[in-house]
Amino acid sequence: MKRLLALRVQPGIRRSAVALALVTLAGCDALAAPKLTLTAEKTTIAAGGHDSTEITATVLVKNKPAVGAEVLFETESGSFSSTDDGLTSLLVTADSEGLAVATLYAPVEQGQTQITATYDDEESGLEAIDRVTIIFGPPQAGNLPVHGRFQLECSHLNVGALRDPKPDINVTCNLSAQTVGGDVLSVESLNVFYLSEAGTLSTVYDETDYNVIYSVQGGHSAPMDVEPVTGEPSRVGSLGEEYNPRDGVVTLLAITSGTEAWTDVNSNGERDSNEPFEDIGEPYLDVDDNGTFDVGEEYFDTNGDGEWTGANGQFDGETMIFAQTKIIWTGELREAVDAARLETEPTSTVIADGGQITLKVWLIDKHMNPIAAYSDPSDYLELSDNTGNLEFNPDYTVSLEERLGMRFDNETGGIMEFYYNDPCSPSAGCYQITVYDGSPGYLEDPVIPFIISVNIWATPGPNVDDWVNQRTTSFVQNITGTTE
Repeated sequence: MKRLLALRVQPGIRRSAVALALVTLAGCDALAAPKLTLTAEKTTIAAGGHDSTEITATVLVKNKPAVGAEVLFETESGSFSSTDDGLTSLLVTADSEGLAVATLYAPVEQGQTQITATYDDEESGLEAIDRVTIIFGPPQAGNLPVHGRFQLECSHLNVGALRDPKPDINVTCNLSAQTVGGDVLSVESLNVFYLSEAGTLSTVYDETDYNVIYSVQGGHSAPMDVEPVTGEPSRVGSLGEEYNPRDGVVTLLAITSGTEAWTDVNSNGERDSNEPFEDIGEPYLDVDDNGTFDVGEEYFDTNGDGEWTGANGQFDGETMIFAQTKIIWTGELREAVDAARLETEPTSTVIADGGQITLKVWLIDKHMNPIAAYSDPSDYLELSDNTGNLEFNPDYTVSLEERLGMRFDNETGGIMEFYYNDPCSPSAGCYQITVYDGSPGYLEDPVIPFIISVNIWATPGPNVDDWVNQRTTSFVQNITGTTE
């Protein structure tokens, strides 16, 4: 509020004296105006929802602490509550020193905000305002993700990317991260880099969600063709080509800034020199799935020396850490004596009156991997016989589920076990059905020939919010025999 003053100048009073009086009055008004100064404990904090900083407003009225002054804090991003991420304004009463303090908690995503503090002085009718900018940066020491607690998982691990015609497949993946203290970090706060052996791995944002999508387009290159390792099954194709399950395995890698893992023996939240730690090398894309770096494999050059560097023998409190997983690309059924096939046990297909045999259906591709199939879109195999005299257990239709044929070690990147070497089991892509004589005691025609045929309805994989269209395949091979 401005005050207008009218002064009558008496004769004999110099104009300089009048000017001095006006300046003095103006100075009194200035002294009456409130003052507010805004400061921040830290002007840069880590995004992710855990880090915070104190914002202090110092309020003076007539050059004295404004005890009980009510200061309104407002922010464009972040929150003034650790439990309510939507609290963007807060009214705080100043203490005996004229200090009003609010705590700002970082949002999930990196960025910045401007904090505004306002005090309205009722006596003078004037207000005081100040502002400060806070930056939400990447995680810092104490809020860094720990290697081993930074993980990448995908909703499906067997996709029919080698089917013909080649489908467009999108698999939703999930990143998770924790600090040394076990606090869960929001991955939106991290700067993440991706490497993929085949297909693409990327971050996709929409209005409400942060998603990691593994995408396979029809034209993407196939996984690396590798030599079989000890204990891995293999087969030779009709043209002499060698196939093994790891030929279809794709390595995916997510990389971010973090810290090596360590054991906090004394629980003080800091690593002491005598506490054990996990020494890791630079992240690399293990395309041959052997758990070690090989020349030619893509890597992240953390120290910028132009070559891959392994474990350095010392604890790195800030380095590039990684999470990896594997996805299998599979193709259509490849019928062969050592691939997709129909077998019976016993090998004789003569079913005695009231008897039974076991039918083994191997649903695998040329690499000896189980074909892509899922329970959600109701994939199944169907059995039929030309006589109608046979019965099948569990049924003439059998639901299919996603199978891998192997077990991964995501810590080392290697393969821990191949299920193909097991007897017929769903894990290896093999389904067992019991075939019964459906007309026991029927003696008018004691010997009835039968033919069992097998058809497959299988989906190559997911695609955004739906599934790729289900495809039908029929075994050329069938089972012939008789019931008695």
